[in-house]
Amino acid sequence: EELRRKSLDSMALGLLLHDVAMNKVPAFILNKNTPLKQDEKDKIPPHVLGGMQIAQKMELVEEEVRAACLEHHERLDGSGYPQRMKGTQISSMGAMAAVADSFSAMLQKRVYAEAKTPAAAAGELVNAAHLYEKRFSAALQAAFVAGAFSSGSRAG
Repeated sequence: EELRRKSLDSMALGLLLHDVAMNKVPAFILNKNTPLKQDEKDKIPPHVLGGMQIAQKMELVEEEVRAACLEHHERLDGSGYPQRMKGTQISSMGAMAAVADSFSAMLQKRVYAEAKTPAAAAGELVNAAHLYEKRFSAALQAAFVAGAFSSGSRAG
């Protein structure tokens, strides 16, 4: 399938902006060194809708931007949020954004997990085929195997 330049630009914009509303989550929650309490956890999911609202205010109404904002926490097995979509209910853009978002998160040290190397994170996403669309996780992993990115550095 041939993608037009406008579609590629919209996809890039969607991937760039998918988490834009995380800036509305209080910093003390994002920077907390101990496990989140339930009321703190409840402040995170609204960023999905907030991202869409910000994109609309910026008149970024392309389908790719909408899907990246709204679906980047959806998972193939239905365990994601906010809509608990499953399998083919998730758009290709949403599935791609889910891989990108999870990959980025895995590179950061968290209270519940150490930062992973990029190659290790990509491999873990491939192994989680029940959660992530294999064509996107495998493409990410292939880039590290091919040496397209340095896999020796850690973020964070």
